[in-house]
Amino acid sequence: MEMPWSIRYPASKGEMVKWWWRTLACLPYLISLRDTWKYWEAAYRLCPSLERFEFLTSGFYRAFDRLPRWFVMVYFTAAYLGVVRRKELPHFLRFNTVMSMLLENAIQILETTSSFFPFAFYGGRTGYQFFWIGLGALYILTMLVCMGASIIGKYVEVPIVSEAAFIHSKM
Repeated sequence: MEMPWSIRYPASKGEMVKWWWRTLACLPYLISLRDTWKYWEAAYRLCPSLERFEFLTSGFYRAFDRLPRWFVMVYFTAAYLGVVRRKELPHFLRFNTVMSMLLENAIQILETTSSFFPFAFYGGRTGYQFFWIGLGALYILTMLVCMGASIIGKYVEVPIVSEAAFIHSKM
């Protein structure tokens, strides 16, 4: 039974979202993965067997650190005004753009607020690194699920975030 307050995603009229819109919907998720090198670095220090994946912490991947601090604000503003507010673009693209921005904001809020956690929460330096590895793995897996759903052409359902993304991209 469907609840009256549940969100009804736009019904596809028997046709699949075009492949270029599905591919373009993955781009914001790739951009929001730029912060994950910190989590790989923590894992690299703990597990020497990750030397095979050294390319994840390479100079090319760290190039995002050289961007100015205001880049994220410009990116968010341009994506919101250029993609989300344009009604002529498909709802699928607008939804995935807002979804990636909300997930990136959530991870940034968690990073900022976790600096206020008591030291006993982490259980020492190793516990601190395991915390970031776990958080990074959860974030990366969530991004991969979102990218997979957008490649398939379906709306992803992440609790709370999907509803907020749908409300922001409402027609």
